[in-house]
Amino acid sequence: PFSNTRYYFDWIFIIDVFFSLILLISLIIARQRSESSRRRATIGIAIACCYVIFCAGNHELALHQLKQGAQENNISYSSAAAVPQFGLPFWWSGILDTGSHYYQSRYWSFKKPQSPFQVFNKTNGSFFEQKARDSEMGILYYWFARYPVVSERIEGKFHIVEFSDLRFYMKVQVMKTVKFRRPFVLRIKMDDTGKIVESRFTRS
Repeated sequence: PFSNTRYYFDWIFIIDVFFSLILLISLIIARQRSESSRRRATIGIAIACCYVIFCAGNHELALHQLKQGAQENNISYSSAAAVPQFGLPFWWSGILDTGSHYYQSRYWSFKKPQSPFQVFNKTNGSFFEQKARDSEMGILYYWFARYPVVSERIEGKFHIVEFSDLRFYMKVQVMKTVKFRRPFVLRIKMDDTGKIVESRFTRS
């Protein structure tokens, strides 16, 4: 009866401000001593359910816009996903899996994503990347990540392989500079023989 299969709908962000406020306000109102407390609680739950249904429809619209944008930019893909972003329920991250790469664009659900799409390597095919993927932490991370992206560099005498999940990338603008934050990054440090010296989670 148990399975490791994970299911997802991508309807609302993991911490949705509006959904949380609906539940919080409903709870505060319902806790007031009154004969109508149960009715108020029921109305609050109904509003929360309507919001989730609205987000489900909004997700379908966002997914449609992403596919239209891919078609206009001549991007052939095997799968497409619209992942909700923090803030407004109309802001999405579109991810296209083309086999060897991921294409990503952030856009509003009522507008098609604009080119250029950002392109990310799914693999470098290196010896050190494979060593990192075969490690206990690497296996766990690839079970957890839906859109794993790999980067590799050399620091002194060590090889650094970092795995990150594209669905958690966040676009942050500071003044006129646009940066991307990557939470939940697995950083694996190895020597020249591929022996793992350090494995830890970080962010950038």
